[in-house]
Amino acid sequence: MKRTPLALLGLLLLALPAYAQIVPKDAAEPIEIHKARGEFAKKLNGNVMPTGKGWKAVMDPARRLQLMLPEKWRVTTTDQAESVILANPADAPKEGGPQLTVSLLAPRDADPFDIDETFALNYADSLAEDPQFKRLRYEPTDSGHVLMRGLKFALAGGKVSVDGRAPSKKKGEKGEKISQSYQQEQLIYIATDRLVVIQFSAPSESFPKYADDLAKIFASYQNIGVMKVD
Repeated sequence: MKRTPLALLGLLLLALPAYAQIVPKDAAEPIEIHKARGEFAKKLNGNVMPTGKGWKAVMDPARRLQLMLPEKWRVTTTDQAESVILANPADAPKEGGPQLTVSLLAPRDADPFDIDETFALNYADSLAEDPQFKRLRYEPTDSGHVLMRGLKFALAGGKVSVDGRAPSKKKGEKGEKISQSYQQEQLIYIATDRLVVIQFSAPSESFPKYADDLAKIFASYQNIGVMKVD
């Protein structure tokens, strides 16, 4: 399944209005992850939807989805499918720092209507074969079949490398070539009418600082205005 890496997205930013939290009756139901692989997958397992003080609802009523984010995170939204919601930790730099992106796309004919265990467990490794992720030297680290309040997801985590240059010490000369490692985590959901990709990327050395909040953010996803089918 082809996905555009975070660093390649062209973004048109708009303001996101504030909304009250919509808390479902089963908000306290813990996440179950079948065959969790990786440190973050194990951290996500057992989390519940965060609510109340310290958390704010980030909602797109037109697209019928909601996430919970820490109150101090900066949030924007766009009219582009590949960047419906964007969020950054309060202490994140404006460029090259941690960023959460929520994408809402139309399912393709080849996409399943329901994420089963086989698809979920293969998804992280399949990203390594995607040409865009190959260029970023993607190495899978996390995977699992995520069951959350009646919904099924695939988790895919991995390390990517972004090449660049350090600032030059002399005017007119190119800086030394450098490679920055990022930890990237994706949670994807597929239904007949939507394909949702929640993606977080942070420099590898700072990712552990945000991992606990990210697990709670992933645990908060819900479709709003959609009747659940048991």
